[in-house]
Order: sequence, then C-alpha cells, then structure tokens
Amino acid sequence: MEKQDISKFIKKITDTVFVATAVGDAVTDAAGKAQDAIFSTTKKINDKVEEKKTEESKAWQERYNTAIEPLLGTDAEIFITSLGDSPIELMGLKVSQLHSSFPIPRE
Repeated sequence: MEKQDISKFIKKITDTVFVATAVGDAVTDAAGKAQDAIFSTTKKINDKVEEKKTEESKAWQERYNTAIEPLLGTDAEIFITSLGDSPIELMGLKVSQLHSSFPIPRE
C-alpha cells in the first residue's frame, strides 16, 4: 500500500469512529430523555392515584362520622368500632372486643 492509501484508510476509520461516537451519543441522549419522560409520567400518575385515595378516604370518613354520630355513647358504637375498618383487620384484639361486647352463650 502506498502512503497516500494508508492515510486515506486511516482518515476513513477516524471519520467512521467520529460518526459512530456521535450516533452513540445521540442514542444515549434519546434514551435519557425517554427515561426522564417515563419517570415524570409515572410520578404524575402516582400523584393522581394518591390524590384520589385521599379524596375517597375523606369522603368515607365524612360518611362514617355522619352515620356514627347518633350512636355515640351506645353499645352500637362499641360494636361498630370493634369491627374496625376492614374485615381483614377483624383478628385477635378485635375479636376479643366483640366477644366481650356480645358474649356467645354456651350451654
């Protein structure tokens, strides 16, 4: 090979490396922007879900307070509060409270 051919070959390799580097940088930049967009969208969705849960919780609490107000100080209030917020939470201490409020007769 002549010196001029070697110089052209090296120039082509150098140009190719620069182009490949530029493409790699562009792909990395695009991937970073896509990741940022996904993160931002996910955060917005999670914020809306939490906001909706909070609104539902407030609405439920208002309905509960309205319903329980006439029963304050009665055995019915004790029974309702002993049940808890969810049937899943009806364990251990809650069951004991129910049994003490409404004992099961044994023969």
